[in-house]
Amino acid sequence: MLINKYSDHVAYTFEGNDSVYMLGMRYIRKPHENMLLMTETKYNDSIRLMYGIDGFVMLGEVIEKVSRANLVSAFNGFISSIKEVSKNDFLSINAIDIDYTRLFYDIKNNVIKYAMLPINYELDCRDNLNWKNRFKNTVLIILGVILQTRSQYYNSAYYSIMNVGFNELDVIDYLLKYDYSHVLSETTSADEKTSQDTPQMVRGLVLEHNGELGNIKININKKMFVLGSGDDANGNLSIDNTISRMHCCIYEDDGVYSVEDLGSTNGTRINGFILDPGIRYLINNGDVLMLAKTSFNVIIS
Repeated sequence: MLINKYSDHVAYTFEGNDSVYMLGMRYIRKPHENMLLMTETKYNDSIRLMYGIDGFVMLGEVIEKVSRANLVSAFNGFISSIKEVSKNDFLSINAIDIDYTRLFYDIKNNVIKYAMLPINYELDCRDNLNWKNRFKNTVLIILGVILQTRSQYYNSAYYSIMNVGFNELDVIDYLLKYDYSHVLSETTSADEKTSQDTPQMVRGLVLEHNGELGNIKININKKMFVLGSGDDANGNLSIDNTISRMHCCIYEDDGVYSVEDLGSTNGTRINGFILDPGIRYLINNGDVLMLAKTSFNVIIS
């Protein structure tokens, strides 16, 4: 599936063995609050599905501006809609494009919007992530904003959601039962100032190490920043021979940071949690990122 994002729509062009599931098409054509409206057309003799986003904004561009109460409400509606999809007899939730960079926000109605495709197989977004891990990453990014002043609650949610025994439906049920009262109770007049007119936060990431290996600060200044002991790494860490030549990569997307282990010999950890190679994991301010035996404090401003 070839996916392209334009100013007024997102296009999904079918390739190879991709095919439309007609019973699924009937389900999608019914009104669903969280689903983007879809139009079918042809492009170079291939099926192309176009989902209109005119009047909506990318969630990643405004998520820091939405009030905490509205974001919790929109997030609950988003998760509830996926739960409802899981109950239908035609399409699996794996047909939803759950990628965070292609979620949209309806400011007027406080609704998170997504594209759902009429396919009876898992949507392939060409990012080496299966749907379950992409879903977990997406909900953790949103939770990271909701719980940004409550790191202890976020860490607890992180380890629950990333539990290898948690499948998609387990995550959905966990989130629908989650108690946000500790977050909403702290909403103050300062929080209410976070309106649609507030400028978006400019964020940056620094990795800081203090220890026997010396004092090191690494500014993450690229969309893709590779850390390792090799000369080709953006951030060279030759001070520790247990770090692989191309150890891990940090990604930045609309001010949100994630890290992927690149198949290192001695592993990468976030707050002690061992990362599976080839999968991107969200990182937040205050986390401890460990490459082999060397740890770094994560500072996001």
